[in-house]
Amino acid sequence: MKFTSNTLYPLQLIILIILPISFIFGQDTYVDNFGTVSYTNNNGTQNWATNWVETDDGSVNSGRILINNGRLRFEDITRNSQQIIRSVDLSGASSAILSFDWETIGLDGSGGSTSSELLDIQVSSDGINFTTIGSLDGTQTDTFNVDISAFLSSTTTIRFINLSTWNFGDWEPGEFVFIDNLSIETNLFMISDGVTINTCSGTFVDSGGTTGNYNDFEDFTYTICPNVVGANVSVSFTQFDVEDNFDFLRIYDGTSTASPLIGIFDNGNSPNGTTISSTTGCLTFRFTSDFTVTLGGWTATIACSSTNPQLSISDITVNENAGTADLTVSHSGGNASGAFTVAYTTANNSANTPGDYTTTSSTIGFSGTSPEAQTLTVPIPIINDNFAEATESLFVNLGTIIGDPSISITDGQGEITINDDDNASIAINDITVNESDGTATFTITLSGANVAGGFSVPYTLVNGSATNPADYTTVGATPSPINFAGNINETQQITIPIIDDIDIEGNHNFFVNLGTVSNSLVAISDNQGEATIEDNDAAISIDDISVNENAGTATFIVTHVGPNTTGPFSVNFTTTNNTATAGNDYTTNSGILNFNGTSGDTETIIVTILDDIIVEGNETYFINFSGVSDTSVNITDQGIGTIVDVEIDNPRPYEERITINVRGNFDMIGNTNLICTANCPGTPTSNNPTVVMGYASVDGTTINSSSSNFTLPAGATVAWAGLYWGGSYNSTFGGITNPDPTLNLQQVQLREPGAGTYTTVNAGVTNIETGSFTGWNTFMSFADVTSVVQAAGSGTYTVADIPLITGSAFTGPFGGWTMVIIYEDPADITRSVSIWDGFDFFGFGANDAFTVTGLLTPSLGVFDTDAGYFAFDGEANLAGDFVSINGTALSNALNPINNTLNSTISKFGVDIGGRNPNLGFNWGMDIDIFDATGLVPNNATTLNVDLGSANEGIWGGVFALSTEVAFPAVASKDFSPATIGYGEESTVTITIENPTTGVDLTNLSLTDNLPSGMAISTSPDGTSSCGGTITSVPGSDNFSISGVSLPAGNSCTFTFDVIGTAIGSFDNTVSSADISNDQNIPLAGTTTGTLNVIVKTVITNRRITYRVRPN
Repeated sequence: MKFTSNTLYPLQLIILIILPISFIFGQDTYVDNFGTVSYTNNNGTQNWATNWVETDDGSVNSGRILINNGRLRFEDITRNSQQIIRSVDLSGASSAILSFDWETIGLDGSGGSTSSELLDIQVSSDGINFTTIGSLDGTQTDTFNVDISAFLSSTTTIRFINLSTWNFGDWEPGEFVFIDNLSIETNLFMISDGVTINTCSGTFVDSGGTTGNYNDFEDFTYTICPNVVGANVSVSFTQFDVEDNFDFLRIYDGTSTASPLIGIFDNGNSPNGTTISSTTGCLTFRFTSDFTVTLGGWTATIACSSTNPQLSISDITVNENAGTADLTVSHSGGNASGAFTVAYTTANNSANTPGDYTTTSSTIGFSGTSPEAQTLTVPIPIINDNFAEATESLFVNLGTIIGDPSISITDGQGEITINDDDNASIAINDITVNESDGTATFTITLSGANVAGGFSVPYTLVNGSATNPADYTTVGATPSPINFAGNINETQQITIPIIDDIDIEGNHNFFVNLGTVSNSLVAISDNQGEATIEDNDAAISIDDISVNENAGTATFIVTHVGPNTTGPFSVNFTTTNNTATAGNDYTTNSGILNFNGTSGDTETIIVTILDDIIVEGNETYFINFSGVSDTSVNITDQGIGTIVDVEIDNPRPYEERITINVRGNFDMIGNTNLICTANCPGTPTSNNPTVVMGYASVDGTTINSSSSNFTLPAGATVAWAGLYWGGSYNSTFGGITNPDPTLNLQQVQLREPGAGTYTTVNAGVTNIETGSFTGWNTFMSFADVTSVVQAAGSGTYTVADIPLITGSAFTGPFGGWTMVIIYEDPADITRSVSIWDGFDFFGFGANDAFTVTGLLTPSLGVFDTDAGYFAFDGEANLAGDFVSINGTALSNALNPINNTLNSTISKFGVDIGGRNPNLGFNWGMDIDIFDATGLVPNNATTLNVDLGSANEGIWGGVFALSTEVAFPAVASKDFSPATIGYGEESTVTITIENPTTGVDLTNLSLTDNLPSGMAISTSPDGTSSCGGTITSVPGSDNFSISGVSLPAGNSCTFTFDVIGTAIGSFDNTVSSADISNDQNIPLAGTTTGTLNVIVKTVITNRRITYRVRPN
């Protein structure tokens, strides 16, 4: 940057108002909402100093202290034994409030440390010496808020421990305390009685803190004074909710309630949105509440303003070509005793006088009345050149004040920073060369500005598909670094030698990467150049491909690459074994491919793939070429075909299959395809030996088959259907017969209602489990059969030819199927339905668990919840198995809480019947639907599912869940006026209501598609009560709004104007398809408004005067 005396630009100093004093402490939060199962959660604006440390078993997943269902859980806590602590650095805070939500269940006693089971809350400033600040007992739910400002340190520590001195103070199993949403908010001042604080920052709240309500029977006096001499405290209310006429907040201008009363405030006289300031320094608050009704209280920001006159000067930044530089000098606080002046002078920083600016010094006068404004001009010559230069600055210093000696200077130095507006940068280009060109030359270009003294930039070469030294080389390349003289638009070149080979490689590339420029004023706008080398060798290239063994065929593409040949040519091909063998895994194929000689011409080779049920791993075979008619064409490339063995897809953790929000629900049907054929007990309870299992066959034409009836509610339609089948498919145990080898794990036969024949259904997913017991292999497959069930509807569904073992050994053969159907029923309630599936073994204490995510539950109120589960090998005579949601086991009349999986097929505790075979004990098949209402909380986005068995082994399965969620609805859609003349205007009003039992909707969009006969007016006047982006183009046939947030329990109203474009009565309907949102919640129904457009007739009175001629 250069300064010269050729051109003078003014530097202006303007006197403005100083803002209130704001100091030192910012409000921070340290939060653990226990949303993930971890002792390391940090959910606030700042991180805790340590993790949670417990003295139980140290595990967050087990023991007496753990995290479960989004809460910190305590159970069966012994006195002075199990405890958990966590520390936080509060050394920089001026105050702190500890708060959390809590629930106790079953803690015995009459209350107090000497006669109750307790959980004590303690705080320490050193992590060693603790003070009890509260205790939890009984069976109750509440919020805890306590000021812990007395414990502020770098090692402030929270501890939960049972310190009961009662002889019976040890808890028992089944007695719990839950902690949630634990937070420490710093620089938060909560009203209490008889306290005076000194601060000029922070937040002042009622005794309920920022989230809770104040209490009954409160009478607190609290004083806030400034911590700065010569300042007055003020509070700005941002939230206020105090019961009208019964609870009151009185504010006094001074240090006690004897000071002048500023006002008495409640909801009838709210200070919300206003600032109340002291004229004496301090404010005193007295809050009183009566015996009933507590509300949210208040939140107010604390600040201070000076009472003494003050001066300060600002800093500014201008561009080199700005022309002026305006500084602001501010006089704030009280008035001075009279007029005064202040001296100022310029001073060097990186800009120097006289070359960069002209020294200026003078005084500026003030009337003494605050606030006031004056303008002062200092000449600064600025030259606007075309060189990239560093940023420079100079100072303007305030000096001696003549006048009132009480005036203080809070900031006496202003800095003027001048940015260079000339930006220099370099960029490297991309190039394409032929392999025979010999070299590849890149160009680097300097643009934007000159660079005094020049600069250099290094470069490196990086392989892409081309490699060094096979395709290019550094030998003979332009040396690094590349040197520039610094002239604008200057170019420099990098030349890299290219290797001409005979390899068949197609086009390939490498890169030149630019390094750090020696002059920091030069930027790099493109730091990577790419060289593409075109291959000049004619060849045929074949891609490697991979297909599942049940794909049927594998298709290879063979391409003529490199230059054109002199004419057409042909080449022979044949398949060759590698680990895959012809006849077992694929069918041999050979033949002749004919190419037209033009580069890019392609031919295809199709290989037939043979499927089996042998667990063999992935296998490969080759495509080889020979006998090319044009010997200049390289045919050395080889195709590799990989056959993926789908049987080796091992146990799979549970994952979401589908989630749909519908007016309707889900249903589950199914049956066993194995029955007892020998040694059958009169009342079966197990398929274990000596029971002999054989095939069920309900049609006599299949190897095995079974059926189940499905009844779709009247008027309902199918939204989705999934078919699952599986069981034990292979065993080396004596007494077992393995299935017919023609049967396939990935295929099953399905006969829908009304069909005379079976249809082959291919699996989309197949999983096997072979690791739990040697010689005993199980599987489960899935296929989407939505289109089949949509077309067939209600009736009998039959599933046949599942590959299952028979006989008697080990845990006994088992197998069958289930179908899960999601349906839409206009007469039902609205629900969110999710299907999750996986496949693995659990049992004998080795339990399984997974978390359902993406859940939607209502914001408040009780809501309907249904859950379903499908599993294999549950037995009626062995207890201890369970399927639980959020720690509570599912159960009903047929499925006891300690024996949930007992080979029943039921709905809400009743055998659904309608099956063939129609059994009470279904030989290891469980398909059950449960009423799970109350097990999932409001506003839940996840739930935990636990699967376990103490005394048997089980293979699962499928988990289905539906939760009632109210959908939004168009409450009204009106035209005003409803009847208009042709070409006249009417206002459309649409109101959408989101019920309190719904969920918060975000990014909501609505489109109203107008029928013929009306169009958007020339002045649409679109409005929204909920914000968002409105699109209403005059003359168009639709109105839309997007980006709207609609919380549960709220409504939005949209308006826009239309005109009639045809004569008639026109219905305008808003339906489910017209709305979208992040939660995928549709409208609950359709709403229609009607506009009548008529021809208006105008009748006028006209006098006719005529004269009668006499005869």
